[in-house]
Amino acid sequence: MKVLKLIKKRRSVRKFKKKAVPLKIIKEILESGRWAPSGLNNQPWKFMVLEGEEKNSLGRFTHYGHVIRSADKAILVFLDRQASYNYKKDLMAIGACIQNMLLYIHARKLAACWLGEILNQRKKLQKSFKVPKHLELEAALAIGVPANTPKATTKITTKLKRIKLAILKVLQTKSSVVKPEGAIKIKQVQTPKAQYILMSREDFLFTIRTIKGIFQSGKTIAATKDTFSIIVNPFFIKTTVFA
Repeated sequence: MKVLKLIKKRRSVRKFKKKAVPLKIIKEILESGRWAPSGLNNQPWKFMVLEGEEKNSLGRFTHYGHVIRSADKAILVFLDRQASYNYKKDLMAIGACIQNMLLYIHARKLAACWLGEILNQRKKLQKSFKVPKHLELEAALAIGVPANTPKATTKITTKLKRIKLAILKVLQTKSSVVKPEGAIKIKQVQTPKAQYILMSREDFLFTIRTIKGIFQSGKTIAATKDTFSIIVNPFFIKTTVFA
């Protein structure tokens, strides 16, 4: 599989089949992480592999315990403070290490979920698992055979382009907006069909929040009530941004 295709097809999976991941493959996953770049080649990472009841007990330290319990194995990734020479750079190295592992996991037709919320319980977790004080938990990976393949989501770059387009269409209208106390008044003008925008419901709501933020900042912006009539796949919905 070509590398770019591999990167684009990787997904975060939160539900796994009841199938074991061989220890041989786990070792290969760790080896792929070890080959990530790091400052001065200090390789500031340490790993802890958990399975069975020990792995399941990890779930009590996160709201996503169901993901960990569903997975066959979990890998805890630590920053080794004794090997560290620059904290910020070493954290970047840890991120590269994790990405290497995620991509190799996907290449082996397995799946994983990178759990960061678990860091909220870092101290309790490390105490419970008797982790040496010079190791600092940075992430947990839940690993297994995927039970499903989530659909691709719109990345932020695409979303921002759509929002920029939406805002430009607003600015290009000849109407004006006045913001009286506690309300937004919009002067209606005729808008051409060209101002209909194709976007998902998620993008539409994100755009609304962005436009409202502009109003709340006290800036003046041109707008019309019909500017944000949109097509939401697979339905046509004509609506307005502001009442």
